[in-house]
Amino acid sequence: MALEKLTEKSSFIEKANLGINSLIKGLGWVAYGFTALMILLIVAHVASRFIFHKPIMGTIELVELIMVIIGFIAIPYAAMRRVHVSMDLVYNRLPRRTQIVLGSLSFLLCFSITGVITYQSILVAIDYAQNLSQGTPLLLIPYAPFRFILAFGFLILSLKFLMDIFHPLPPEKESKGGEVK
Repeated sequence: MALEKLTEKSSFIEKANLGINSLIKGLGWVAYGFTALMILLIVAHVASRFIFHKPIMGTIELVELIMVIIGFIAIPYAAMRRVHVSMDLVYNRLPRRTQIVLGSLSFLLCFSITGVITYQSILVAIDYAQNLSQGTPLLLIPYAPFRFILAFGFLILSLKFLMDIFHPLPPEKESKGGEVK
């Protein structure tokens, strides 16, 4: 009976992790699209300035806002791929069980911190949504939607860290029994 409940919980965590990873992969494609848009906008701006001697108005503001979108939806992608900066000189020499415990504690700390940041980001986004006069100086694009994108990115990152508490080792270490390369 207890084994069945444990298996059910493990199955739920696996499904939730797959769902979060699928969402993050989709957001990665969105980030690629906005990166292409940003590149095209910059090229058009430079070409317009060179050919017509007149730059495209508001290009810098648009690029800054696009960078917000790219950055905050790409951070969870880096966390999913486990390509964020880590210092594992000592960590890789520890026994596998110790790595699992330390990894889980590390992801619990990351989840806690990003959870607080998510909560505060939502509060700030709501504040910006109530005062839509706050926006870019030239094009007058409100900052509120971009604050919500920031909060959404941190929410997804928090959920990814929550899932990683239960899978603290990278997939290649879990499948190979924790061998150190």
